[in-house]
Amino acid sequence: MCIFLHKLKGYFAVSLVVIIQLLIAEEVGIMRRIQILKIMEVMEILRMGRATIYDRLDKKSPRYDPTFPRPLKLGRNSIGWADVSIYEWLEVKMEEREC
Repeated sequence: MCIFLHKLKGYFAVSLVVIIQLLIAEEVGIMRRIQILKIMEVMEILRMGRATIYDRLDKKSPRYDPTFPRPLKLGRNSIGWADVSIYEWLEVKMEEREC
């Protein structure tokens, strides 16, 4: 794991705050509820189009990314993504870019 301080000082500080909040929450027994994001929310967070997101999930696509978060099946015709998985994927991509 690389620590990137030179360009993203503010990001590191935010990450540290989040880590401290999670440790405190775990200590007192309060866990954050995972939110399920629908495709429009994922598109907004990642700034990707619908086709690009589904290309990242399609093994036959040249844009396929095996690390891209898989959606959860919510019902017969409904899927969603855990917000945690989307944000974790973004953090990994940022670390890869900086190293």
